[in-house]
Amino acid sequence: MLEENQELKKQLENANEQISYLRRSIERKEETIIDLQNERVPYTNEYVTKLENQQKEFIDYLENMLDNENDIFSVVRVKDVLSKYNEIMGDEDEN
Repeated sequence: MLEENQELKKQLENANEQISYLRRSIERKEETIIDLQNERVPYTNEYVTKLENQQKEFIDYLENMLDNENDIFSVVRVKDVLSKYNEIMGDEDEN
């Protein structure tokens, strides 16, 4: 009986050590995930801003073409492109 108790106590200590190790490992992984999320957010925001600026630049380019074109077919094509772009982007404020 004493041997069984000692064996069970040893198993319990081993289990507690493993639990402690796993708990520390999970905490480290959670910290790593939080660090990665914090690093990614500024990058993602910067990328989104860049894409928005590119889209605005493209729209401005097409709108300038409308202002400077005398060829009615070019104007119609540009209007079609702008219309499709606004449809794809879900832009309510179509020019």
